[in-house]
Amino acid sequence: MSLSSDISNRDIVVLPSWIPGHWLLCIIKPKEREIYFLDPVDKGAFGQYIDTYRKIAKYIHKDEWTERTMDSFERIPKQTGDTDCGLFILMYTMYIALGLQFDFEQDDMPMIRKWWCALLIDNFSLEITHKRQTAAPRLSKRQRLEKFSDTGHKVETTLYQLPPEILTKILKDVILSDGETAYRTLSLVCREFRDVIGNDAFRREVHFSWLDGVVNWSIFSSQYRDEYRKAYRITECLNCKSLYKDCPPGYRGRGKRGELLGFYSVLDYTGFCSQDCFFEIGGTQ
Repeated sequence: MSLSSDISNRDIVVLPSWIPGHWLLCIIKPKEREIYFLDPVDKGAFGQYIDTYRKIAKYIHKDEWTERTMDSFERIPKQTGDTDCGLFILMYTMYIALGLQFDFEQDDMPMIRKWWCALLIDNFSLEITHKRQTAAPRLSKRQRLEKFSDTGHKVETTLYQLPPEILTKILKDVILSDGETAYRTLSLVCREFRDVIGNDAFRREVHFSWLDGVVNWSIFSSQYRDEYRKAYRITECLNCKSLYKDCPPGYRGRGKRGELLGFYSVLDYTGFCSQDCFFEIGGTQ
C-alpha cells in the first residue's frame, strides 16, 4: 500500500469505488478520525471494500475511528434515477469537504450535470505564458485557442489535457441535454471539439443514446428493432444542394434526452430537405 507520508495531516481523503454499474464513496477524515461509507441508492453495496477502507484508516492512525453511513445524516439526498450515481458521489464529496448542508435532490441532476460540465471546461481553460514582462493586449477567442498567437505569446491549452474519453463524454452529454442544435454551437468553439463531434462514430453513439432512451425496445420483436433502430444520414438535397438530416422511417426527435416528437412509417419527400424543395422541382403527392 502506497500512501502519502503526510496523509494523517490531510483534512479529507476521497476514495470513490466502482462496482459494475454503480459508484460508491468512501471519505476519510484523518484529523477527526471519521470514515464515511456512502451509497447513493442506500443499499449498502460496499461488500469487500469496507474491510479495505478500514485497513486504510488503521494504516493512517491506529486509534478508533467513527464510522458514518447514509443513516448518520438527518437529511441526505438519495439517488432514484438510473444514471446519476457519479453525480451524487461528486456532490456528496463537495458538500462534506466544504461542511455544507445538503440542499440538492434527484430532480436537480440535469442542471447539476450541466454545471459540472461547465466547471470542468472552465477549470481546464487556457493558460497563457508571456514571453515579455510588458502587459499584453487582450487576446481574441480565436487567438486564445491557437498554440501561438501573432504577438508571440505561448499558449498552453490545458483543456486538451483531459483524457479523450472524458472530453467525449462531456460533449455527448451536452448534446443530449441541449439537443442536436448543440452540434453547431460546439463546432464553433475550437478545432478539437469540431473533430470529436464531427466523427461519424460519435454521432451514431449520441443518436442511439437518445433513441434507446425514448424507446423501450424490449417490448418489440427483434424484427421491429432491426427495422426501426437505425441512424440518420447527412444527405445533399436534390434541389437546393444543401445538407440535411435524412431520417429513415421510424422515431423522430431533436436528439434531446427523453424527448420524442413522433413516429413516421413512410418518408414523404425522399431526397429533399423540405416539402418546398420537393414541390419546387415539380414533385407531386
